[in-house]
Amino acid sequence: DVTSVADHVEQITGIRPKFYRFPGGSSNTVSNVPMQDMIHFLSSDGYVYYDWNVSSEDASKTMLSADTIVRNVTGGIGDKKQSVVLMHDAASKRSTVEALPVIIETLKQKGNVVFLPITDATNQVVHVTEKKEGTLSAPAKEDAAVTDEAVETAETEIFAAEDTAKKAGDGTETE
Repeated sequence: DVTSVADHVEQITGIRPKFYRFPGGSSNTVSNVPMQDMIHFLSSDGYVYYDWNVSSEDASKTMLSADTIVRNVTGGIGDKKQSVVLMHDAASKRSTVEALPVIIETLKQKGNVVFLPITDATNQVVHVTEKKEGTLSAPAKEDAAVTDEAVETAETEIFAAEDTAKKAGDGTETE
């Protein structure tokens, strides 16, 4: 599926996706494929996968209020040096759309926040790392160090991945 979606996105946009987010994250327990096999496939095919270290919790079955989503995100970011925030862009997530401008303004008011896209220079945030031998392993530390010279003075980086596959008409979440 990953390869066919990547082919489709590249055909439409002219850009081959290289970033991936697992539905449910790399630590999910509901995939039909063992996660280590998928992680190995992605890395051997040149993909970089990202999880998140802040969740808006907007994937819940009950619709959360915009205020709750704002609290979840701003509270989750706290004093992290780097935050990758999970939010969903489904049509039914109206409160997420309502919350986003408030989240952005609240974080801008902190004065030490930079909003950036995920790029090749972004430190990877993962729930599970690829194992070479043995069992699944968690990442060595929760917050990766900030290394991008363009944001050297920033205390917090917040990343967002554009969901190009959805723009191509497919529900798979890739960038």
